[in-house]
Amino acid sequence: GKLFAAFDDNLEKKTLQGSLRELTPHTMTDPKLLEQEFKKIRMKGYAKSSQEAVEGVVGIAIPIRQENDEIVAAIHVSVIEKRANKAHETKLIKEAIDCAKHIERSLGGMVLNT
Repeated sequence: GKLFAAFDDNLEKKTLQGSLRELTPHTMTDPKLLEQEFKKIRMKGYAKSSQEAVEGVVGIAIPIRQENDEIVAAIHVSVIEKRANKAHETKLIKEAIDCAKHIERSLGGMVLNT
């Protein structure tokens, strides 16, 4: 959800103005912190959640874009938090980005240099 909200002005506004439900003790429920997170996602080009939806699970979401740069889907990779060291995370992100690029090419969309 954070990935889509970060790249869609209307969804971002709706998310930040709505009630932010705490799913775990790690869920971002402060609109100001979430707004900063959206900015970070736009800068990095992907979203990461660390036990925000499910305790013990880290999630990474990579956008899939069409030719006009619109995000039409995403690849989500989840990993058990205990295995989410920096090297493993870096490799997962790289592979997920490569997969997203492959899907974009298959759909006739753009391939971004991320």
